[in-house]
Amino acid sequence: MAKNVSADQLHLMQQNLKNLLATYKTLLQEGLHADVLIQTQNDVTPAHRCVLASASRVLREQFNTKENLEINVLNLKLDEIVTTKALKAFLCLIYSGRFDVEGMTWEPLLEVLAACHKYELPFSMKQTCVSFLQEMITSESCLRILEYADTYDIELMKRCKRFVGKNFKNVVLSEGFEELANRRPELLVDLVRKKMERSAPKKFLFHLLMLFMAALRK
Repeated sequence: MAKNVSADQLHLMQQNLKNLLATYKTLLQEGLHADVLIQTQNDVTPAHRCVLASASRVLREQFNTKENLEINVLNLKLDEIVTTKALKAFLCLIYSGRFDVEGMTWEPLLEVLAACHKYELPFSMKQTCVSFLQEMITSESCLRILEYADTYDIELMKRCKRFVGKNFKNVVLSEGFEELANRRPELLVDLVRKKMERSAPKKFLFHLLMLFMAALRK
């Protein structure tokens, strides 16, 4: 039977974990002995196949093909990752299990959320991304986040819909409202119907008409 961990041992374990995270951070930031170069729109970022493969079965299978095993430094493009900011956030999540919060915005995290799903990262990593996005829901971001949540996370989708219900006027007047109408009109119809269910129909329709007219004048 294992002995209870002493306070000193617990402190050492915590310190070792910090050191381990610092080691992986150095690997990522300095590209030490990198054997894969990941391409984005205007940049190339070095990484390590062993680290990526340990987090993603999909990438492991891709790396283990005979052709790729024979390549010393592999060039790689991740389908869901377009921007360098998103790639850095994605790699930070894989190497450390968290994000560098400073300067983080919601747009690149949408790419990260899609990549977590595409490459089958551990559930906790995906949820880390979801938890950040939940805190970034605003009148300007909620509809774009909703589009991704509709595909990748039902709880995030519910959070977005609750926000829209409480802030409908501001959401309708946002740029994202017209963009959603063009890209995913079925989502917009669903939002409007749910709002009508919670409001007096005639009063709501008049209110909605006024909001549309205000949006057209913008």
